Amino acid sequence: MFNRLTLRIKILFSFILVSLLPLIVVTRIAVDSASRSLRDEVIAKYNAVQEAKINHLHDYFSSMRTDVEIIKSNPFVLDSMDIFTQAFVDGGQSVESERWKTLVQFREGSIKSMVEKYGFHDLLMISPDGYIVYSTAGAGDLGLSVASSELADSNLAKALDKAGQTRGDIVFADFAAYSPVQGEQSAFMVSAVKDKAGRTIGYFAVRIPVTGINRIVQQRSGMGDTNETYLVGMTDGVSSLRSDRVVKKGKVGDPAADRFIEKALAGEAGSGEKIGSTGQAEFMRYDPLHIPGARWAMITTGAVSEVFAAVDSLKKRMLLVIVGGMIVVVLVAFVMTGVIIRPINNTSEMLRDIAEGEGDLTRRLTIVARDEMGELAKWFNIFMEKLQGIIAQVSVDARQLNRASTDLSGISGQMDDRLGGISRNSAQVSGAAEEMDSNMVSVAAACEQAATNIHMIASAAEEMTVTVREIAKNSEAAKKVTQDSVQKAGEASSKINELGRSTEKITRITDVITEISEQTNLLALNATIEAARAGQAGKGFAVVANEIKELARQTSDATSEIRMQIEGVQGATADTVKQIDEISTIIAEVHKIVETIAVAVSEQAEASQEIADNVAQASTGVQEVNVNINQNSAVAGSISAATGEADEAIQGIAGFSSEINLKSTELSELAEKLQGIMGQFKV
Repeated sequence: MFNRLTLRIKILFSFILVSLLPLIVVTRIAVDSASRSLRDEVIAKYNAVQEAKINHLHDYFSSMRTDVEIIKSNPFVLDSMDIFTQAFVDGGQSVESERWKTLVQFREGSIKSMVEKYGFHDLLMISPDGYIVYSTAGAGDLGLSVASSELADSNLAKALDKAGQTRGDIVFADFAAYSPVQGEQSAFMVSAVKDKAGRTIGYFAVRIPVTGINRIVQQRSGMGDTNETYLVGMTDGVSSLRSDRVVKKGKVGDPAADRFIEKALAGEAGSGEKIGSTGQAEFMRYDPLHIPGARWAMITTGAVSEVFAAVDSLKKRMLLVIVGGMIVVVLVAFVMTGVIIRPINNTSEMLRDIAEGEGDLTRRLTIVARDEMGELAKWFNIFMEKLQGIIAQVSVDARQLNRASTDLSGISGQMDDRLGGISRNSAQVSGAAEEMDSNMVSVAAACEQAATNIHMIASAAEEMTVTVREIAKNSEAAKKVTQDSVQKAGEASSKINELGRSTEKITRITDVITEISEQTNLLALNATIEAARAGQAGKGFAVVANEIKELARQTSDATSEIRMQIEGVQGATADTVKQIDEISTIIAEVHKIVETIAVAVSEQAEASQEIADNVAQASTGVQEVNVNINQNSAVAGSISAATGEADEAIQGIAGFSSEINLKSTELSELAEKLQGIMGQFKV
């Protein structure tokens, strides 16, 4: 797949990969590191805020404890509690007596001022036996027995019980619904007042307002729109709010539970994320609060998108940096790729023109830089110059090679023709030698036979003389017979010529008959047409016309057959006349020959004697000829063998000549192809 990509794409891809990969890796590492740092910073910020609020709450509760200690140590307050208790008892454990009311009215102003000064909602003075003998708020709990009234199950009753068991320690009563104030969530600090003997002379209880706690917990400076802090506490195994919420709905006493709250109430501290009720991710920081007498925890929460907005912003900025870097890298890569690829493309275009176009070897690359690509262009131009020289030289050599191969082919053809002629002459010589050898053998045998027959000729010469005289007598008789034959042949030729003239007359008559039959046939045809026009009345006439037509046809056929027979007779007569003429000629010649024979026979009689004399001389000559013939036969055998060897050598040379001719033809074709290839280049 990668091999199919162009070099431009490969270089571009490499530029982008080499440039962007480190950028992405470094950016990712930087983003992760910065994100962790920012996240840790945000968490540390939340931890600091949480810790500050926790410390503030500790200080707040510590301050309230101090205020409670101050109040219960105040002589005026102690004296007032003793006076109010005594007046309550004297009034029959009622706050309706005039004495109680008078005393309260007299002392109440200073006490309320003190309570308001310390920020309490209410200050309760409780008798040793558990009656509320005074309340700055004057709520529905005034005059009630904590242990035997509706307050028996309240958090105040529980705290009062614990305070009675201490040596004057302050006991905290966690927030719970307090019925005398319409079920409002109320928390108390209760402390027993002891005399020097350690006996309980009464109790002080202050009702802690939630406003003070809210003021501390709900501080949201720099926390954003979705961030808030709230308190949760555990009472009788149920967790609920210990402060009012700001961002989300929730008041003190409302149920509040999740895994982070459970961890915090279990004494763990930490942070985490969860999906809130709105479906958005929320960040939570949780820490336990060490409030004596209470099991509380502080929770700080906010939307993750806001809490870590700086982290997200950093990621977005870094993403923009990456995108910007990618754009810059791609642009630079495109520019650099163009700078690198342009000379390569020019080289490629030039090579493509050489391969597919006119093959212009005079073109050169333009050197515009002194870098590696400039070096490539420089050496490519040098290579093209050398290649141009090589192609030009090869082109010249190809033309010379073509001419040489053509000349070689012609010489090979001439040599092949001459070798063919030599081979044929050699074959003729060999055949003639063999034939001569065979003839010599035959002549030798004939000479032997001639030697034998010469003796027979001598004997026959006498007999021939007698026979010649007899032939002379018979020749005279034959001469007379031939003269008679010539005369009879002339007479036969005259008779046959008369027969030829008679057949010519018959032929003219048959021609007339043929014309009459044709006219008759034509008349019959016209009669048939007229009969057809006459209809029913012409039927009889049509039958007659058909009969006439049939007779005309038969007449025509008969005359044709007669003509053929006559033509055959004429041909035979002409052949006979010709043959008689030839016989007459032959007889005349025979007559002349017979006359010649008669003269020759007389001469032959005289020559027969001379023949007998020469026979003896011929016998001696025949012996000498026989010796010479045997010698010629041996020479003819040697000639035949030599010509056979020469023929084999000529055949071998002819084979080499044919191969040379074939190779020269191939060489010529190769030279033409080479010239064609060289012709594609412009040098």
